[in-house]
Amino acid sequence: SSAAVGDNFGLADLTFAGPHLLALSGGGGCSKGRPDAVSEVIAVGRGGARRSLANLSAWILANPGQKGVDQFQSPDYEPDGVWFGMREHQGRLLAVEANHGLLVSIEPRRHGRRHHEPVRLVADLYKTFGDHTYTSLVSDRGDLYLGTYGRFDNNFAGGIYRLSKHGGTQVAS
Repeated sequence: SSAAVGDNFGLADLTFAGPHLLALSGGGGCSKGRPDAVSEVIAVGRGGARRSLANLSAWILANPGQKGVDQFQSPDYEPDGVWFGMREHQGRLLAVEANHGLLVSIEPRRHGRRHHEPVRLVADLYKTFGDHTYTSLVSDRGDLYLGTYGRFDNNFAGGIYRLSKHGGTQVAS
């Protein structure tokens, strides 16, 4: 999809979880260039068959994080998020959201589990590291590293932030 300002949106990331190809859909993009699209994680099967594993738009509307509470009227705030990076990490599928600053884990719905919530908050990065635009996610030796392209008020000076497997946090660069 294309937004009025010319930005193009669609799949934000791809990863393999075991033999399964998973896609992170950015939905309709900033300010809903395509209002009928939702941000979601999709399993892609043989021959291109698709199955939604988690509706991230619905989850973030119900769980906006601290930035959603603090800045819900900001012109940069997107109510259903701007999802960028996704990785399998220690048996969990993780996704990072750039606008609210949230890191979530996604567990697909299983048959017979009515009240199973497929999306869970791992870290509110806005509360932990501040207001940055978190766009990438990698892991090394059990630690998670989140890359940013910075903040509007700091000439977009990017940074790398670490969430330690032991529970600590730090600015990596």
